Amino acid sequence: MTTLYDWPSISREPDAVDFGLRSNTQVFVSELSGEVQTVELPGARWTLSFRLLTLEREDAARIEALLGKLRGQANRLRLPVFGRRAPRGDWAGTPVVNNEVGSPTLSQTGGTLWASGFTPYATVREGDLFNLGSGGQLLMVLDDAQADSGGWMQLAVQPNIRAAPAHGTPLVSAN
Repeated sequence: MTTLYDWPSISREPDAVDFGLRSNTQVFVSELSGEVQTVELPGARWTLSFRLLTLEREDAARIEALLGKLRGQANRLRLPVFGRRAPRGDWAGTPVVNNEVGSPTLSQTGGTLWASGFTPYATVREGDLFNLGSGGQLLMVLDDAQADSGGWMQLAVQPNIRAAPAHGTPLVSAN
């Protein structure tokens, strides 16, 4: 059974961080015409590497213990987005997934997410990060968006939503 661990409290942030999205794509090039075809497959995932050049003994012990708990790739780790402590948009309100847009009820997967519970005219900005629930899938907002007068908002996100979230799942800012 997979266990989710949180990043430990240490006295400093990493010295260098590389954070990005690795898309799952295949490219085919015709040997005859040189035409290129690209196929996007499910399974894009976030990647992160960082360096901590010098650590106090207490911090080093916490990191070493965390690495032991992760047991290679058997468990999961919830990390802060180093260097990004606040979203660029205001994220006002208590946003949640809303599967009741139109009829029939939505099963939200792919690159679009309908949400409600924002304060009227609240904003999110491209590049803002959020989780579907606490510890759920990490998503990035692709375009600036603004809630309507009823607090509804449609978000373009990446990577695609892997599993349809339940109605009422909170959107938790990860910045």
